[in-house]
Amino acid sequence: MEHFGLSHILYEPDKYRPDTLDLLIDEEARDYWLHTCEKLVDKYVNFALSNNDDPTVEIRALKFKTCYVEAIKELRVNPLAHGQLTIRLLLDINETCLRAQGFFDLWKQRKKYENDSALAQLSSRLAEVDALQDERQKWTELSKGVLAGNMFDWGAQAATSILNCGLHEALETIQQRPWLYDGLDKWIEKLEILGQK
Repeated sequence: MEHFGLSHILYEPDKYRPDTLDLLIDEEARDYWLHTCEKLVDKYVNFALSNNDDPTVEIRALKFKTCYVEAIKELRVNPLAHGQLTIRLLLDINETCLRAQGFFDLWKQRKKYENDSALAQLSSRLAEVDALQDERQKWTELSKGVLAGNMFDWGAQAATSILNCGLHEALETIQQRPWLYDGLDKWIEKLEILGQK
């Protein structure tokens, strides 16, 4: 199968914007995300302190917190401080503050645990999907698996409560269809057309 770059896949690549929320325009979403990021700072600090034996970790964690909290305060006063304001920008600022204090992969141990846990469940999950008779249902279940796996990357406050759950619990948190952005049926139809060629 020939590989195409992203620009060949997108209908209008020059108009593509990966961010679904413009926090400059949506004041309610801006308040929610600034508040959420501010609340998560202590979680980051505590995680850094509990997973690092370096004697400088406390001062570095405090400097990280100061850096990020000050950035959030600045964005509350001047949302245009960076020319744009998106969730991705908030996460980028967080990463910049972490890296400035030598925290290059704060979640490395956590990611290893989650990957090991997911791999341990993979064969049984694939067997469940393979046992389904309806091809469309198989694709639906695989798509739900992608959504459930992606939850672990969300910054949303609601998602933090499920970070300790397993695959099946994560699958149960996926809302019933239709989803907010639901192109699953069209995607499956395209797969079926491709399968007939």
